[in-house]
Amino acid sequence: MVNGTNTELFLSGEASSSRPTRQRVLSMENDGGTASGNEVERSVTLFELDLLDCPICCNKLTTPIYQCDNGHIACSSCCIKVKHKCPYCSLSIGIYRSRIMEKILEAVFIKCPNAKHGCPEKIPYKKESESSHERECSFTLCYCPETNCNYTGVYKDLYGHYHANHKTDYTLFKCGQYNDAWLLSSMNSKLIF
Repeated sequence: MVNGTNTELFLSGEASSSRPTRQRVLSMENDGGTASGNEVERSVTLFELDLLDCPICCNKLTTPIYQCDNGHIACSSCCIKVKHKCPYCSLSIGIYRSRIMEKILEAVFIKCPNAKHGCPEKIPYKKESESSHERECSFTLCYCPETNCNYTGVYKDLYGHYHANHKTDYTLFKCGQYNDAWLLSSMNSKLIF
């Protein structure tokens, strides 16, 4: 039997417990008393991204993800390739979706491929190939448009290199490709793109 004091401690959250608990902290706003959740953001580091690969084709898992009764998973295209028979246990696969794996895939973010050049962005693992950020990232390597120059650097450093090493007023170029856009000298009051 629990006495009144212990009940009050338990309800107030001051009673000790052997298992850890997670609390959602609510704050009341002064303007009308609405509560908002202020949970601490939690994250996980996954060192082996190959755990998110289909065990059959070894490519990145794509939704929908299916599982057999034993929990073995496969991407939808592999279910068709193996004729809906799990290659690990021979049970039927392709009927039951693995919703938890689909949710995990949606929650995983990876560093931009240009992180080694300074990009701080994180992109969804699931849509890495569809990411517009990767196509527009200003940390993508650019190549100097001068014919005999082997300079490679990020977009923000390219003009400085060009201005310091090549004395022409303008040259036609675009980052990652040769001769597709103009770089104009700002010393002559022209725009740089």
